[in-house]
Amino acid sequence: MHISGRHLSRIFMSELGVSYSNYILDERIKKAVTLLKKSDLSLKEIAEETGFVSVQYFTRVFTTMMQISPGRFRSGFVDAQTTVFLAN
Repeated sequence: MHISGRHLSRIFMSELGVSYSNYILDERIKKAVTLLKKSDLSLKEIAEETGFVSVQYFTRVFTTMMQISPGRFRSGFVDAQTTVFLAN
């Protein structure tokens, strides 16, 4: 493309209103949310699948962005999807 990374980053910011790195993190977290909802992959596997270098970093970023840990997110989602019928 014959432009510097810095210039490309400025163009990205001016067009989308978000930095390239934040955009990438947001996309990774969106994919993680989908995997947490629809798969039985471990947190380590989800971290790897979404491009995080460690499960600890994934957990820190997820918790910061979503205001809930990935484990709690998954268990809360599963609990919300489970219907319990109580017998009298």
